[in-house]
Amino acid sequence: MKAAYLFDEKMGFETRFRPIVPDPIFRDDIMTVYARANSHLINNKEIVKKAGAANRLESYSFVIKTAEARIIYSGDIGSLDDYADLLPGCDVLITEVMHVDREALFEKAAANKIGQLILTHLSDDMYRNSEPIIALAQKYGVRNLYIAKDGMVISV
Repeated sequence: MKAAYLFDEKMGFETRFRPIVPDPIFRDDIMTVYARANSHLINNKEIVKKAGAANRLESYSFVIKTAEARIIYSGDIGSLDDYADLLPGCDVLITEVMHVDREALFEKAAANKIGQLILTHLSDDMYRNSEPIIALAQKYGVRNLYIAKDGMVISV
């Protein structure tokens, strides 16, 4: 945080870092959040080792459970296998599409009857012209597809 000039004094609140520990990583009266390690950074293993960096190559996807919904959120992943077993019963899947086979993603989303599919981490071209990706999703039977945008609010 300090290397990026994100000091507590500048942000207006105190930051506290805690390691991700066995599930659940957060629980209150409204929700429970579970972490699932994913393989996004595994391909960097040799580069990190060669550089002597202290990086543990940790990357996570999250399952958020409330009384009304089960949400899977993931930034970058290495493979759809990182969360494929979590898809049954998923109401909302928020996932990146830059590093995955989009056809396989849409096929799995449709097969698992995902309630809402929200796509993140698109290329600038895909944001400018989202019709092809929407058409591909519809080809596989995905109907509740959204392209994430800053400030976007969804109802679950």
